[in-house]
Amino acid sequence: MTAQKSAAIMQGKRTATATAAQRTADHGDQKGEVNMTTPNTGELLVQQAQEAERLRLLILADECKTIEEFREKLRERLNK
Repeated sequence: MTAQKSAAIMQGKRTATATAAQRTADHGDQKGEVNMTTPNTGELLVQQAQEAERLRLLILADECKTIEEFREKLRERLNK
């Protein structure tokens, strides 16, 4: 098999895979397929917990006047 023919076969495989992925993305899941991009309940809860913690840290940082004060408050939270 020539390198050119091999490259053409690989390109065809990539195109077919991309087309199938686009079809699923455009029209929802095909019967019997599992949409792996939709997070499950546990993953959503983890995302929400991480976001809440990030926001708490941002609020705490905003309340502090210096980085040293912020670090001290973080140490206090860790030692509770």
